[in-house]
Amino acid sequence: MINEQAKIEIGGLHDPILRMIYLNYTPVIENNDPKKSKEQLVLISNYQLILFKPKFMRKLSMHASYTYNNLKVLELRKDQIYFEFDKDNYLITLPSPSAIFENVCQSIINILTDDSLPKFIPVQKIKRKPNSIFSRYKFLCFLNEKKPDKKVLSFLNKTKAMQFTFEEIREEVSRDLDIFMEALENLECKRLEFPRFETPQWDKLAKLLAQNQYINQIVLNGPISASMEEVYNVLEKTKTTNVACLTFQDSEATPEFFSLITKFMKLPQITTLSLISFLKDYGDVPAFTDIVYKNRPYEFIDTLEIKYMPRINYKMIHQCFPHLDKIEFSNCKISLANYLDYISTWNDKGVANIKLEGNNADFPIHEALSLPPCIIDIDVSDIYWTSRNLITFLKIIAKYRNSAKNFKVGLNKIKMDTKGWVQFNSELKNIEEPQIRHIFWKGNMISPEIIEFFNRCRLTLLTFGDNFDDDDASVLLFRDYLIRQKYLQTLVYQEQERPFNLKSELIKGIRYNRSINYLSLLNTQFTHEDIQMLGLALLENCNIGQLSINTLQEHSTKTINKFWKIVVGRGTPLKLVGYDIKKSDDPELFELSKSVKDGNPNIIPPDESLRISNDRIEEVIASFHDSDEKLKKIHGSDSDMLEFPDEKPSEFKPDDAINFDDDFDEKSKSEQKDTTSQESQDNSEGSASLTPQTSQEMLLLTYEGSQEFTLDEKESYTPKFETKMQHVPLLDVDATRKMLEEKFNLKNLRRHIKK
Repeated sequence: MINEQAKIEIGGLHDPILRMIYLNYTPVIENNDPKKSKEQLVLISNYQLILFKPKFMRKLSMHASYTYNNLKVLELRKDQIYFEFDKDNYLITLPSPSAIFENVCQSIINILTDDSLPKFIPVQKIKRKPNSIFSRYKFLCFLNEKKPDKKVLSFLNKTKAMQFTFEEIREEVSRDLDIFMEALENLECKRLEFPRFETPQWDKLAKLLAQNQYINQIVLNGPISASMEEVYNVLEKTKTTNVACLTFQDSEATPEFFSLITKFMKLPQITTLSLISFLKDYGDVPAFTDIVYKNRPYEFIDTLEIKYMPRINYKMIHQCFPHLDKIEFSNCKISLANYLDYISTWNDKGVANIKLEGNNADFPIHEALSLPPCIIDIDVSDIYWTSRNLITFLKIIAKYRNSAKNFKVGLNKIKMDTKGWVQFNSELKNIEEPQIRHIFWKGNMISPEIIEFFNRCRLTLLTFGDNFDDDDASVLLFRDYLIRQKYLQTLVYQEQERPFNLKSELIKGIRYNRSINYLSLLNTQFTHEDIQMLGLALLENCNIGQLSINTLQEHSTKTINKFWKIVVGRGTPLKLVGYDIKKSDDPELFELSKSVKDGNPNIIPPDESLRISNDRIEEVIASFHDSDEKLKKIHGSDSDMLEFPDEKPSEFKPDDAINFDDDFDEKSKSEQKDTTSQESQDNSEGSASLTPQTSQEMLLLTYEGSQEFTLDEKESYTPKFETKMQHVPLLDVDATRKMLEEKFNLKNLRRHIKK
């Protein structure tokens, strides 16, 4: 049956050196019985087929083994391969679109003497399914008779493949790096960070890149050596690679390798290049610049990032890259005044995004300078400023105009002495008609003068921390600023170490604001009361469509349930980023989060007549001011310190604002106790229901357990919350709302009533 010459050519039927194709836990249908379909581990070669079944504790047991001397039918289908033997048949799902399966099938046919067997169908299109790195690594260790490292297995089991770095297991994988790198061949990630080894292992990386078609960004840590040439050859010659972003980090580059780096710069697929702590000796900066300039131009790179390369000749670098859209010179000891003077000569075809973080602002900046119209983003964070230079820079930015109308200014971590801040605050009022729309202000002081400046800028994006001067006064003024805002769409808050509790006032501002649609509260610590107040704020402010928060999981399930049960009453969708609801084992919580994400179509949109007016906003702020003694010291009884420019405001979302400071009225509580016995029984069960009285009916969303919306924790109360539609008589909007408040103590809850 088997051609003996063929056996010799393939190394013998039982030669263990011959490499196999392994499929990790792929569905296998045995003997045409779909009910027996199970995930098995499969080995296919051109001399045998072996199937393993997983057992307890992830152990493997060989289930079946076949050679092809009794093979009857072989079919390679769209995404499956079919083997039929004398007594058994197997339909195996293929996980990867590789020509190797077609080659194996052809090899099997070639060693059979009878041309009529087996039947062969060529590959058409194979769907790809993700292949577990954990399983691949474990089974490769099994094939090579190695014991899998427990730390590596734990890392692979919890890793996120979209951005893959294995620095924390570098020592463990270095013992069997070939096995580990082979396990990554089908890694579906966008960004791969290759760690620094004592001996450079660039040849291993080159082998991986030749097999992987998913990696888009690679970060190369460690010194450049001669073996880096292999990485270049793979990127140049292999058409299946998709690497477009290349980062050299801590490269300790010497002049002998400068020409190699310029070869990487000329690769047509490389559009983003980053050089971070690239040189071993900073004295080689002029030599590196000369080599780059000599081999110019680099026409394919549109994003260039250079960090920690002191006093680099930025003019020569700009001339080498004619199509740059973004450039960064961070911590390069560049004079900001000189650089601004240089870019002022550009036309409208220059770089649009400039980052100059960590450079120098010691030389005077000329106020007569003007920025070219091509710039839409400039970042001058983490710089030592004088108050004069900072004011001059803001005046240049304030008078700047471009067609995009969304100019961004990065001013995070401004470094200036106390005297400089005082002078800066006093001169802010001299900046006329600022047209800045996006400001990044993390880590900087926020004073009343700065808040007033933000107001005049008509910001649409603001990032800030909690470095407020004068403690409560500036915080309360910032709260009023948020409430009055008509233009601000994105608000990013980054908590720092500060004893004063800013978050409650911040949440009040968010609750009444009607322009913010994206809110970020990442790494912000909340108390139980803060979580409930934030839920109420999101319930009231349906304009917020996305919230980034990653500290919910630090609270108890009870607290998280309360948060979701409040927010589900919005009706409008809310995308929550940073909290993985799938980790919860509470099915109720999962259903509630799904309703929040998708929105609740059963909740009726609020009536247009309930929209918040400017007068209503001022009433809310005035009610806050009654208890803000420190704010009165700043501007007395005048609540209009921040006057908005006369411009048509963005449209408010229909809503009915509620004061957070409203306490439950004792009189309404006593009246509630005098209701009928049936109503008392309903309330004791934590439910609210209404009975239809006429044929004219409407839909009203009611809540079971109105106590959920109080900020007091009651240990004796078991949370119950369900949303359901009840039929109630068609009543006047105001009368119905008032009836609900008095009857069911729902004054801390938003109402949606349809006329």
